[in-house]
Amino acid sequence: MTAWIPLTFACVVGLLIIWVPGLVVVRALDVRGLIAFGIAPAVSGAVISLSAVLAPVLGLSWSVAVVAGGTGILFVLAVLLRLVLRLRPMPARPPRALARAIGISTGAALLMTLVVSTARFVSAVPDPARIAQTYDTSFHLNTVQMILETGDASSLHMTLTNPAVTTSFYPALWHGMVALLVQLTGVGVAQASNVLAALLAFGLWPVGVAALTRALVGPSPLPVALAALFAISLPQFPVRLLSFGILYPTLLSHALLPGVLAMFVLAVDARGWRPRLVALLLGLVGWGTLALAQTSAVFALMFVLVPLMFHALVVYSRRARFRGVGIGRRVAVWLLAVAAAAAGYVVLGWSPVIAGMRSKVDWPVTMDLLPALKSALSFSSIDPVLAPSWVFAALVAIGAVAMLRHRSLRWVPFGYLVLLALYVVARAGSSASRAELTGYWYGDAPRLAALLPLLAVPLAAYGAFSLVLLARWLFRRLKPAWRPSGVLVLTVSLLVAAVGVLVVGRMAPTRDVDYWLATTYRLDPHAETSSGLLSAAEERLLGRIGDVVPEGVAIAGNPWDGSALTWALADREAVFPHLNVVFDVPRLVVAERLDEAGEDPEVCDAVRALDLGYVLRMGPSLWGGDPAGRDARYPGLEGLVESGVAEVVASEGDAELLRITACS
Repeated sequence: MTAWIPLTFACVVGLLIIWVPGLVVVRALDVRGLIAFGIAPAVSGAVISLSAVLAPVLGLSWSVAVVAGGTGILFVLAVLLRLVLRLRPMPARPPRALARAIGISTGAALLMTLVVSTARFVSAVPDPARIAQTYDTSFHLNTVQMILETGDASSLHMTLTNPAVTTSFYPALWHGMVALLVQLTGVGVAQASNVLAALLAFGLWPVGVAALTRALVGPSPLPVALAALFAISLPQFPVRLLSFGILYPTLLSHALLPGVLAMFVLAVDARGWRPRLVALLLGLVGWGTLALAQTSAVFALMFVLVPLMFHALVVYSRRARFRGVGIGRRVAVWLLAVAAAAAGYVVLGWSPVIAGMRSKVDWPVTMDLLPALKSALSFSSIDPVLAPSWVFAALVAIGAVAMLRHRSLRWVPFGYLVLLALYVVARAGSSASRAELTGYWYGDAPRLAALLPLLAVPLAAYGAFSLVLLARWLFRRLKPAWRPSGVLVLTVSLLVAAVGVLVVGRMAPTRDVDYWLATTYRLDPHAETSSGLLSAAEERLLGRIGDVVPEGVAIAGNPWDGSALTWALADREAVFPHLNVVFDVPRLVVAERLDEAGEDPEVCDAVRALDLGYVLRMGPSLWGGDPAGRDARYPGLEGLVESGVAEVVASEGDAELLRITACS
């Protein structure tokens, strides 16, 4: 665990990357308090991702200076907008004592959340240089390394899996942020990835959930602080996404979602057209950020916004009736909104790009309808299925009932039902419904389960808050003379909730996800083989490659045995940098016929075209072999020593580094 201490500076820099660009812009718009901290990361993401797209167009190499320039431009635009619209602080300032109570209680809750969750993460991943031994790890780490070497972090130039093309879209906000962290601190790609993942999971996510709750319930200290405490109480998110996939961009987009959703809530409920306009503008900016973080989050937000849109129409009708607007005009607005929603659905339904996304439903149905519904309601909804969290489920149910009693909050339980329905369809739906509704997530139930906390946490916080109000009412009925102060009620409630969070940390679902996290990052120092990407011996060999292989010389290897990680972990380009790379002609020749280099001149031409000089042979393939057989696409990398094509120059255990001699 002490290995994390030298990364303290990197953690601070990571926080600055996440918050500072956005805070500069939103404070220029006079957005304040917790709401500002909730939306600022999405604005930071907009600055970073747009700067990354524009930098190569302007001939600029990716660096913090590019981000600073983008921040400065948006700051000037924000100041001009503030002056033109004569903006006032948003949200409206509560009384000083109430603002202080919100700040202290929420700050204390966020600090506890950060300490407890970080302790869990560091215990599961004691070495920050560890990698997640999963399918997507090599893609994400190598993409960061590619950005560092090319100076291009544009989402339009993510060509790692298809090196023959010059333009390829993949949402690269995560990778650009990690590259900035590496440039500013000098830590390795693996360390920077783990630092940023932890900051998003245990810093950004709780702040975002607290900000969303603040937007929903207003300046009420207890539910906001409870949301911050409950943010890490559900296993579905964020801890599970730290070990599943590994889905770094999805982790980022999910962590951004509550702050973005908070803006749309304020766009409906804020008082005055100016703050509503600012909230809507920031919400749209955040929506764009989601598209460059992980596109599926765009659709998650669209689904949740459906009940919020109906709430907005109800609010409009009520305000319009109060102002004397005729019923004909009000009905026209309703019809226009419904027509716009229907048009959006048609566009989504017929767009070839969107249809292509929905067609990738590869994950099978795993449950019948009723078990799937039970797993969702009880928060056992993940792979493998967990023990149920009935206490949290009860708090969510109480919160839903309580919110239904308040006109401005009635849409929230319906939004949660939308998320529940998506998960159930992924688990137990028909083929048509799964493709139509959940294809944006490949029909993958764990990804949809990770969306449930978005509204489950605010619901549970409001449920616990309602129980506190009920208890206070009962005490007053039983002891009319007893009038506890609000500070006392707030303090006792938060202490009880904090104890509850600590207890939850000892329960089976939490222990299970922590165990999976530790297993995903496990590298037994005495193990010589692994069913993951790397064993201890293979990691040691990767650590020696920089001393053996000259700079500028590439390395080939079957990516399924972990050799793809030479780029990110050994700073030497991998010819096959991902487990599902698209072969161009030289790579196809090397993969299939490198063992014929002594006989076929075409093979050596391919070797020279790729600047290939070495071959890395590691242990067993990931998962013990790809069920689809993609790890069998590299027969030309076998028997190289026996055929006189290469010689062994370094080894650790069964792992070997070979130098190609046939093409000298």
